[in-house]
Amino acid sequence: MAAVGLVAALSAPARAADEPPVVHNEIATAERYCAEHGGKLREDPGFPRVLDINGDGGEDWILDFSKFHCANSIPPEPYCGSGGCNLMIFLWKEDSEWTVGFEETVQKYRLVRRGRRLNLQVWIAGNMCGKTDAESCKEEYRFEATKLVRVGGRAR
Repeated sequence: MAAVGLVAALSAPARAADEPPVVHNEIATAERYCAEHGGKLREDPGFPRVLDINGDGGEDWILDFSKFHCANSIPPEPYCGSGGCNLMIFLWKEDSEWTVGFEETVQKYRLVRRGRRLNLQVWIAGNMCGKTDAESCKEEYRFEATKLVRVGGRAR
């Protein structure tokens, strides 16, 4: 029975006690916006999400606003629009410092293993990459310490 509790605890999303201040502030701002606009907050599992994305041994944080819902507010999904939802990735620098490594509106994302590292793949609205609104573009980034470098392209 204790093993079941341990598994549940390890798979539970990280919350306030563990969040670094920069992540906590972003979440608090979103929660405050929801409350001020008469919304009822509901977070799906995975908001926020913590893991070592760049392989430096530190906790990196992902805020996937497609998993942040503010029912009954106007707008009902304040961090999402026709082009997708806001995605923020905070990369650990040192001690108690994190930097925003990625912040963009994306239709979807996934982390893919490339050898021993994870890369970030994002799909963005077509109007952001020279296509029609109905189309989308896929971009891939690799993590290098506290920055992202576009695979086959420019650094972020």
